[in-house]
Amino acid sequence: MFGQSLLSGAFGGAACTTDTDQLFTSDVTATSTATYQLNSGGTSIPSNTYPLTTRGITYAAGKFGNAAGFSGSNASTGSQLYVSNSIYGGNTSIFSVSLWVKCTNTSGDIPLSGNGGTIGGTAGYALYLESGKLSLTFRSSGESFYGSTTYINDNAWHHIVLTFNNGPFAVYLDGSVSFSGTTGNFLNNTTPSFDTYFGNRWNRNESGVLSGQMDQIRVFGTTVLNQAAVTVLYNETVATSSSASINYQLANPNSIAYYKMSSAADQLGNYNGTATNVNFNTEGKFGFAGAFNGSSSNIEFSAGSFNNTTISVSAWINSASSAADQSIFNSFDYSGSTSKGFIWKKNANNTLTAQFYDNSGTQRNLNTTETITNNVWTNVVLTISTSEAKIYINNGTPVTLTQSNLIAFHSTTRAGIGSFRFTGGSFQQFFNGKIDQIRIYDSVLSAANVSKIYKEIECPEATIVNSFNTVIYTGNGGTQSISTVGFKPDLNWTKIRNLAYSHNLTDTIRGTNSQLRSDSTISQTGAADGITSFDSNGFTVGSAGDWNGSSNTYVAWNWKGGGTAVSNTDGAITSSVSANKEAGFSIVKWTTSTSLATVGHGLGAPAELIIGKGINWSSSWPVYALPVGNDKKSSLNTNAAFSASTIWGITTPTATTFNQDFTGTANRTSIAYCWRSIPGYSRVGSYNGTSASGNVQYLGFQPKWIIIKSTNLNGSYWMMFDNKRVSGSNKLPLYADGAFAEGGGINISFDANGFTLNTTDVNVNGAYEYIFLAIA
Repeated sequence: MFGQSLLSGAFGGAACTTDTDQLFTSDVTATSTATYQLNSGGTSIPSNTYPLTTRGITYAAGKFGNAAGFSGSNASTGSQLYVSNSIYGGNTSIFSVSLWVKCTNTSGDIPLSGNGGTIGGTAGYALYLESGKLSLTFRSSGESFYGSTTYINDNAWHHIVLTFNNGPFAVYLDGSVSFSGTTGNFLNNTTPSFDTYFGNRWNRNESGVLSGQMDQIRVFGTTVLNQAAVTVLYNETVATSSSASINYQLANPNSIAYYKMSSAADQLGNYNGTATNVNFNTEGKFGFAGAFNGSSSNIEFSAGSFNNTTISVSAWINSASSAADQSIFNSFDYSGSTSKGFIWKKNANNTLTAQFYDNSGTQRNLNTTETITNNVWTNVVLTISTSEAKIYINNGTPVTLTQSNLIAFHSTTRAGIGSFRFTGGSFQQFFNGKIDQIRIYDSVLSAANVSKIYKEIECPEATIVNSFNTVIYTGNGGTQSISTVGFKPDLNWTKIRNLAYSHNLTDTIRGTNSQLRSDSTISQTGAADGITSFDSNGFTVGSAGDWNGSSNTYVAWNWKGGGTAVSNTDGAITSSVSANKEAGFSIVKWTTSTSLATVGHGLGAPAELIIGKGINWSSSWPVYALPVGNDKKSSLNTNAAFSASTIWGITTPTATTFNQDFTGTANRTSIAYCWRSIPGYSRVGSYNGTSASGNVQYLGFQPKWIIIKSTNLNGSYWMMFDNKRVSGSNKLPLYADGAFAEGGGINISFDANGFTLNTTDVNVNGAYEYIFLAIA
């Protein structure tokens, strides 16, 4: 996302806000009781008040500077770190512990941190690895066991945080909650008799010592860290590791979801929706908007997503008709003969109504008298608490309903945008028009908050230059410098146009004279006399026929990454990344150490399209696309539709990593090409075909290159078009999944703000769903 500070002053001194997830924030500082850098000993900061006692510890390069190395030998004689339990400030009812660990233990219970928790009746906690999985045990009057399903004994650095708040607890792994719960009455505010250990429960006479390294241990004796603080710790750098304090922003009110409506994805990553027949390629109040057709369009969320008795929802709407009962946002269901939740809708007389249903199913309505003008963007805000609800229109004076126990929910209730689900099955009350910029909060917005939302300032589109270019040339059968790219590319994708030869992909991470073929499953092969160098303004080719056969015609698509690859440790597997964050493109290479693990991509925001390939073994080209979801994949080398798959793991890509399970085995090397949308420059999107000429897709820019694939039509090709290979009003397609020569023209116009499909070709505009990547 654009940095707000970079854009301050562009609009008369005010900063833009549409790229800001949390509009209302305050700065918070949390100071650790003790921070152990572990560069050369057990000194604590600040002031060395709680120094560690050490035994058998070695020091070598770690996550930040040096780290403490553990021997992995017997507990009674092996490496150890411990500190007095007074570090908790007199009791252990409230505390947090943060640490980085890198280990290879494969069996047994391996201590990470604790002060008791497993033997006898002694109160305490034990955070440890159980056969390589992160686990936690509490003991007060009895034992409580908790565990994760994630292996972290993979010899990669992992960040772990334990927070405890006199019962409720959470364990974070690599920036996200791994598991949480409550222990009830834990320690009765008393201090255990044992010291706090790290990596070895030496004073409990138990076997098991960490085999590996530990770094940057922080103990917060009276503080429960929240997600924002954990995120800051996970993203810590060497520059901040020498401070005993961390700084983060506390959201107030706290946004729990933000939909920019360029897709159904939540910018915060909390509540991604599932869209049906919503056209996101339409111009909105700010950038894109979702266009709802009034009969079948909606976005739905998983059960319980927004079952909040205190909630605020802000949206910009542009209604296209005065039809009755047009649902804007709801969290409602009729189940067990009882209606529960709420429905917020636009009426036939263009007023708004919010319907509320309490635990008994009793309905109460909040109605506006002010009307909404059709075909005009209007800001509407609904705030709900247990005893009061308000509706604001364009920052005006709200209408108010006061009623105790206003709403209740079924556990199975599914929230929705643009319609609501009735009795777990059918959808009703479809919205007709466009909806944009939906922000959802877990508290009641004030009038001042509503005013700030109403006065939002749109962030300008990016100006991206010298990051993508298409060049066409004719081969000479010898050596040739292609110097019209305009920059030094990091990915070159070349295809001979007039013959049925394979596509060839070469990148700076794998190196020149190496090739992968998008239409083939073969592993990387040598390519003598292929691309022999990447140059300041393009590339040089040798005499190989795939690149430079005499009199043959060629096209080469070129992307600029980040130049020489850098090591990326954001994921469980260390990757090599060449990333161009500004242009939303990165190249990622990694060697698998476990079957399912995260890999850092370097984009700085979630990847929306990922195309992968095994390098050193025969494999397909698995494709992840945000509009389809992480539970499905297609393959670039086939014309098959997307189908159910776990290859992209159990979660969608984050701002730093993506899940992958390419290989099913260790020691296999893979490459991935990753893209995310950059307003004004590129877009990963989807659309519905119409089987009729004139299907318009809004992008907000004029494209120069597009790849299109149907998601649900088997036999549809990956169609590639650009602004250099044209014949009259037609674009000349090439097929990423086929070695075919350039095909006959297809009428797709590259418009000033998007593209129009003036064709009924089923590969791009049949009665099916499609995804695309477009670049300016």
